[in-house]
Amino acid sequence: MTEETVDCFNCGRANPEWAQVCRSCGVALRHGEARVVPTGRFPGDRDSLISIAAVIGTIIGALLLGLFVSGLNPIDPSVGAT
Repeated sequence: MTEETVDCFNCGRANPEWAQVCRSCGVALRHGEARVVPTGRFPGDRDSLISIAAVIGTIIGALLLGLFVSGLNPIDPSVGAT
C-alpha cells in the first residue's frame, strides 16, 4: 500500500496525506493549495492587513475609552470626605 504524503510548508517534513497538522511542528497543513512563500518581513495580503488594522483599531479604541472613563473620576481627593 503506497501512502501519499504532504510536505509541511513550515518545516518541510513529510506527513500522511490525511493529516490535518504537521507531526513535527504542529502547523495546520494546507491540502490542495499552492504554497505561499512570504516575500517580505510583513504580510501583504488583504486578509492579514485587515486583521492587523482591526487589532490596531481595537487597541486605540480601548485607550480612548480608558481616557474617557478616567476623566469621569473625581480628581479632588476631598470630594466625598466628611
